[in-house]
Amino acid sequence: MKFFQTDVKLVKGQDIISFLKNHDKHSSGGLGGLSIYSHNVKIMNLRLGELTEKAYLVLESSELMETFYSQYVTTVCSDFEKKVAPINALFSGRSMGHLELFLVERVYNPQKDRVERKLKPFLYESEKSLVSMSIEDLRYYGRTVRSFDMLCDRIRDNFIDFVRNAQIALA
Repeated sequence: MKFFQTDVKLVKGQDIISFLKNHDKHSSGGLGGLSIYSHNVKIMNLRLGELTEKAYLVLESSELMETFYSQYVTTVCSDFEKKVAPINALFSGRSMGHLELFLVERVYNPQKDRVERKLKPFLYESEKSLVSMSIEDLRYYGRTVRSFDMLCDRIRDNFIDFVRNAQIALA
């Protein structure tokens, strides 16, 4: 079900710029005032209706949330990363209530003799920067952010199914 997705055609530059400019973003002090493409995925923002109370009970159960993350979130985020690599979506914020886009760089660490993941926020470019991009770059940004919206919808839909089927006693 489309909750986070919006219909956008990635044909005209101005349509893509409008989509990117108006997309949900999250700012944090660590970004120096810049914004990262994001969705607020806190339960209170998911419009779960009669499932809201049960969703909070599921959230309070570390066992159930661990199951949800291992069975659903990890899988769909991995599929997403394969589709739009080197981009990935990660939970962040003080309450981990934002799902955000990050650029994943793999960097060799010679001291540890292994490749490590270094994360950089997939930042919103200013409208001025977007206007100066080539149509190919705009479409790349647009496809990536649209895929992110579809990912957020998959996670929300899976969470709704998980909550609906969770065996938990309601107060």
